[in-house]
Amino acid sequence: MDTRNNWRRIVEVVGLFLWDSVSIFLSYVLIILIRFGGQLPPANRSDTFLVLSIGCVTTIVALALYNGYRDMHRPFVSIVGSCIISVSIGNLLAMASAYVFRAPSVPRSLVLGALPLQSVLLCIGRVVSARAARRWLANEQVVVVTRRSDRDGLNGDSEALLYLQVVRAVTPEELLAGDVKLQDSNVVLYIADDLKPGERYEVFEWAVRRGLGAYVSPIMSDLLIRYGSLVRFGDHPLFSVPRLGIPVAYAPIKRLIDITGSLLLLTIFSPLFIIVPILNRLFCPGPTFYAQERVGLNGKVFRVLKFRSMIPDAEKKTGAVLAKENDDRITPVGRVLRATRLDEIPQLINVLKGEMSLVGPRPERPVFVEQYCVDNPDFRLRQMVKPGLTGLAQVMGRYDTTPDNKLRFDLIYIASYSPLLDLQILIWTVQTVLFPQKWEENPPKWVRAVERRLVSGATGTEIGL
Repeated sequence: MDTRNNWRRIVEVVGLFLWDSVSIFLSYVLIILIRFGGQLPPANRSDTFLVLSIGCVTTIVALALYNGYRDMHRPFVSIVGSCIISVSIGNLLAMASAYVFRAPSVPRSLVLGALPLQSVLLCIGRVVSARAARRWLANEQVVVVTRRSDRDGLNGDSEALLYLQVVRAVTPEELLAGDVKLQDSNVVLYIADDLKPGERYEVFEWAVRRGLGAYVSPIMSDLLIRYGSLVRFGDHPLFSVPRLGIPVAYAPIKRLIDITGSLLLLTIFSPLFIIVPILNRLFCPGPTFYAQERVGLNGKVFRVLKFRSMIPDAEKKTGAVLAKENDDRITPVGRVLRATRLDEIPQLINVLKGEMSLVGPRPERPVFVEQYCVDNPDFRLRQMVKPGLTGLAQVMGRYDTTPDNKLRFDLIYIASYSPLLDLQILIWTVQTVLFPQKWEENPPKWVRAVERRLVSGATGTEIGL
């Protein structure tokens, strides 16, 4: 099963790479033929091919950065977003290179005209790949090992199960006692996160001994060991797990990125500090900014700055509660700010002050931290680093991702930290801002129709004992 899966991934990546390369190149050729009436003048050839080659390479690199060659089963809006952003980056850099290499003979219409055509062609290639990925997942007969009897009760696992072909759910006792017959070679276990550590180990060992694959919801020790390093003392192999936190050698680099990045972003988004107060004055009178207590590094409480997105005194009667879908406390301007995450921009000031970082776990309110720690004391481990304006949980998860899954993403970030990871998360954040979560949950009708065709015959069945 693993060998077939590896070959499938190789074919998928190679096929997409070839499709992308040909699509990008041919779109440029087509625009050239239209622009010059069928033939590129000799005087334009060398500069044009140089600039367009840069466009091809940078678009492919951008696709790789924006997960254009992996996770094809994810929502189609996310895939489309990756394509559009990658093509835009590639063509913008191609236009910029025309100035850098002093190639004035290259018409800007070549780059601008190719952008929509490339976006469409790259998306078409991924429709085929996404359909194949969904069908591959459908071929796996997933048996969920859990103590719960319904999908809704599986907490953080429920979203993942929507992508899998679940044939039944069993308890650990039923599985280990041999009451369940698993004969299909495509059977894969899904070890849910409600099992105790000892039960998880027994079930996992049972699956390994029988040559079965497994999906496992990781706990803290799994994540830290996963990103530790293998060492050997004599003939004894060990995993070296470093202390949680930003390594001392990387701390100055991270701070430099924070200062430089926040100053640059404050300059880019400075018009918001004029536009938002005007819009608030027109549609929802009240203060422009809102300061709120959040928990930072080592549990220290600080006041985070935001553009106000709710009515004044929104929690006067209710107290501290999380915002919900269609929350009537959110103002018209606030809905736009929240959907695009632009309400967080004033936190760049917190970054300059050193209370936050550009990248890190999102800071939570003290009252919610206490609530989450009752169910999972490990939630405080997020406080081992400075909170961030954006983070791995924000670009990989969703606005309403469960606290446990946020913790998993944050521990992955802390355990595997490097300055390159920070830069990668900042790059991914662009797509999160431009293609909000709501677009994935409530896409236009034509996108929903494509999604239905993609998942046809590849969705999971209801869990039953």
